[in-house]
Amino acid sequence: MTSTSRSLLVAILAALISTSQAMAQNSPESRYCQTVHLADDGWLTNSAINAVAQEILTKLGYQTNVTHGLASSILTTMAATDDAQPRIDAYLNFWDGLSAPGVTVGSLPEKLFASATELSPYEIGFFVPRYLYQDNFRTLKDLKKFADVLNHNVLGLGRREPMNVVLETVLDDPELDLPALHVRRLNNAERVGAMTRFTGQRTPFVTYGIRPSSLVHRFDLVPLRGQAAWFNPNGFDQHIRAILRLEFTERCANAARLLTNLAFSAEQLGALLAGLDDAQLPDQLAAQLIADNPDWLREMTKGVTRRNGDKVDLVIFHEK
Repeated sequence: MTSTSRSLLVAILAALISTSQAMAQNSPESRYCQTVHLADDGWLTNSAINAVAQEILTKLGYQTNVTHGLASSILTTMAATDDAQPRIDAYLNFWDGLSAPGVTVGSLPEKLFASATELSPYEIGFFVPRYLYQDNFRTLKDLKKFADVLNHNVLGLGRREPMNVVLETVLDDPELDLPALHVRRLNNAERVGAMTRFTGQRTPFVTYGIRPSSLVHRFDLVPLRGQAAWFNPNGFDQHIRAILRLEFTERCANAARLLTNLAFSAEQLGALLAGLDDAQLPDQLAAQLIADNPDWLREMTKGVTRRNGDKVDLVIFHEK
């Protein structure tokens, strides 16, 4: 074979491979992929993320099914090879180090895959209202200089919540050298009531919080800096990630690509959670988020087709 013939053959093979890849990307997925099976661990963030994923998947021509359970049992089921187990393709609410005791992104079973794109960052610790943050109350050590104006307004959780012990341990840490600060143990209704009064009067206060959450979003709370040594001593990833079955990513590459594209800001998730707290319907909240954020939707559907292989036209998301 001459060098010219060899070069021509290589070019033909490359063109055939490229064409077959393009056809595979734009061809309908198998019946196996017709229904995407999601998990719900009972956390409100999972309900919010699932609602958005289901809204987009439905518009792309997929059906969805949701299996409920604890995070640890969800991961066990996803990793199982037993066909008798309910099928779960994706778990869209894995908080690294928190969702399942002892399980991190780095210790997932071999059959599972953690998305490189985080669904959202998360933060845990002491939060202050933005008006106080703007007055230079920005770090944990600032508790000392603001102690007098706090007037014991450090808001904890319900009386039997173990997190109160953690909060008190932080405040008593000799490294911070704080004056005596008392954690007020309040149930959720009492804490919301106190925060409503304080923010209405712009009164200084500190509270335990998690972001994303409806509470942090509703009261425009900002996390204090320099808290990792106390609230993340194990150095967890502090991101919410999508966990997918490897078999699903291989057999249903298009649907998997959408789920691994998903990403939310803490503000977007906070708004969804606040809406759920107000008893708004998840599908309506999801549809509103999609309608209000066309640029975000374009990013979420990048490299994704409809289930039948057709190109995605964002107009379909406005059809009833």
